[in-house]
Amino acid sequence: MTISNTPFSLRMYQQMEPAKSAKGSLSVSYAELTPMSELIGYDPSLLDRMANYSGGYAPIFGSPELRQKVANYLGVGPDDVIITNGIDDAVPSIYEALLTPADRLSLLVPTYDPLPDRARHAGASIVTAKLECTAHGWVLGAETLAQLFDGVAVCALNVPHNPTGWYPNAAERTALKARAEETDTYVIADEVYSGLAQTPGQELKSLACLSARMITVGSLTKAFGLPGLRIGWIACTDPDVITQIKNVRTYGHCYVSALSEIAAITALSHEGQIIAAKRKLCRQNLDALDSFIQQFPAFSMHRPDHGTVCMAHFSSSGTGFISASDMCQRLLSDRKLILIDNTFFDDTSEWVRFGFGTSRFIDLLPKLAAHLEDAR
Repeated sequence: MTISNTPFSLRMYQQMEPAKSAKGSLSVSYAELTPMSELIGYDPSLLDRMANYSGGYAPIFGSPELRQKVANYLGVGPDDVIITNGIDDAVPSIYEALLTPADRLSLLVPTYDPLPDRARHAGASIVTAKLECTAHGWVLGAETLAQLFDGVAVCALNVPHNPTGWYPNAAERTALKARAEETDTYVIADEVYSGLAQTPGQELKSLACLSARMITVGSLTKAFGLPGLRIGWIACTDPDVITQIKNVRTYGHCYVSALSEIAAITALSHEGQIIAAKRKLCRQNLDALDSFIQQFPAFSMHRPDHGTVCMAHFSSSGTGFISASDMCQRLLSDRKLILIDNTFFDDTSEWVRFGFGTSRFIDLLPKLAAHLEDAR
């Protein structure tokens, strides 16, 4: 079996010049960062609990207190949860537990590189299906749904979806559950962007609540603005699946940082306050993005209802640019500003990914506007 050794292109791009020395990014994927001072403000005992940490291992698969906090957040039980080092080692653990070289894995495109790449490392073959862009937004159409469950062992999704911002409505969630159970397919839902519904009360519980065929992964990285903690989780209500994944993880990934666990417990204990502030900022930034797109009709998009990222189509005709990639490359070279285009998601369509979760976003939009004006 030949296994590719290609790097994650977007992550490598962000760590190399000139992107590394950029003065800002319109494609940041996480919400506004939450500093430790804010967590301490919510819970003044946090520093004392860290000071009293013994220096030993955290409990295998996560402390009972943290697993309970995550379970409450998702709507499952604590025994359904495994604590992980962010998302990066969660998905490979599931693939290793469930996939064989004879299996096929389906996923929506465009997609986030690690989902297909880690499956290839497990030896599985990849089946892709495209989300449908309609006048009413992104939808999981009947044809796409059929492709996702046609002779596959596992279906992997981003929910909310990176980069489009799609989030399954009630009918789509019901259809996913039904097809998974009818075909005995496991659905892995990468819910790392979950938690930020633009309208309070619109957010639904984790897909793990729907069916034992659903396995979800999530973290504090995106919605909570805590990527540095590296705290994530796997959740599934099928105890046999949880056992299989735990068995795999005993060989190298069964512990996380105990100090990070302490901070994560505080973050999840104050979820409502943290998420409310992030949601408000996302709404303000989306309003500003709507106004920007009205000013520059070369862009068009469907406003997302969830998460921190969305996809906007870019029509280069009459703009002075030959493509979305050209526009983004020149934005970086001329104005030291990052905007991610379709080439990083192996898509031939012309679009860019906006990340609207940070406080700097609204200040950077005028720089993009000037870039477009100067090229006309």
